[in-house]
Amino acid sequence: MQTPDNINLTVMATIGVAYMQRHEDPALRIMQLETIVAALSALLQCVGRPPFMNSIFHLWSGLTHSLVIFEHMLFPEQEIQTNTARALPQANSPLTAIQKLMRLEGSFFWMMDQEVFAGP
Repeated sequence: MQTPDNINLTVMATIGVAYMQRHEDPALRIMQLETIVAALSALLQCVGRPPFMNSIFHLWSGLTHSLVIFEHMLFPEQEIQTNTARALPQANSPLTAIQKLMRLEGSFFWMMDQEVFAGP
């Protein structure tokens, strides 16, 4: 019997792949998902995985697996390049730790605030 988390991951990965396929420019959708995954990853690396971050972790996991599946569909001969592991801090931090990260030059959130990732 499958656990609800495995079912949710499968459903989310399937929806993510469908999202990337249903566009005239899949590269744009892939870039959008990669940006979202990078933001979620930065949150998890900053705060850890306390109970209030479970939904963020599940979203990161589902979207990451979407990218893995789509990558395998596009390049079946190649080794998967999408990173599915995340190094989390040993101790969880409060959500306010993100404010410090936003002020840290070069961090993901600082770059988002500076519109480094702004698209056309």
